Parts: sequence; C-alpha cells; structure tokens
Amino acid sequence: MIFPYRRYLERTFKEGYGIRKQDARTAFRAVATNSIGNPLAWSYLKANWKHISTYLGSFSSLGKLVSYVAGEFNTVEQKEELEQFFRENEDALGSATMAFKQTIEQVDFNVAWMDKHYDAIVSWLKVNNPSR
Repeated sequence: MIFPYRRYLERTFKEGYGIRKQDARTAFRAVATNSIGNPLAWSYLKANWKHISTYLGSFSSLGKLVSYVAGEFNTVEQKEELEQFFRENEDALGSATMAFKQTIEQVDFNVAWMDKHYDAIVSWLKVNNPSR
C-alpha cells in the first residue's frame, strides 16, 4: 500500500509527470493527511527538503507542506523530531519560519491534549466497546 504513495510523492515534485507545479501542495496534502501516507510524507519531505524548496520556489508553499504533514502530530517524539528539523533548516526557511513555529505550537497543543484526555478516552472505549 505504501508504494503508490511513494511514487505519487516522487511525481508530485518533478516536471512532466502529470502533476502540475501549482497542484503540488494539493497532491502532497492528499498523502500527508492520510493516516497511512502521513509517515511516508514526513520522511519524504525531510529527505527531499532542498529539492522541494527549489522546485516550488515559494516559502509559503513549504510552510503549507509542513502544516499538512505535522499539524496532527500528537506525541512528544513527533514534536521533538519537528523541532530538530526546524533547527537544522532554520537558516534557509525564509517566510516559512512562521509556519514552522505555528505548526510547532499546534503540536504542543496536541501533545497537551493527549496528555490530558488519552487515558479517559481509552477507558471509555474499553467500557463502551460494542464489539465485546
């Protein structure tokens, strides 16, 4: 199942593969916001950051890609990985810096929400599981 997503991402950021440059953000979002595709989109974005930034040529587009892929992160590990990626690329982010910072704030909120509510939700699901 992952293979089609990988191929789709590779075609998203190359000329002549059927996905127009102006549609690259939408194509990336389709993979990044999918529970199966999200980890792949995150890995792809990190591994191909320089190529993607050159291809798109727009820092605002890069900021959107980051928010698509990381906006739903909700673990401390994911937050730390995002922050590390930000630190490693901070000098070359341009106007995407603000989008990165906003996404990190969103992930902070997500982590806090999970810390506060996770156990209660799991307990409720155990009690109210209709398949038991």
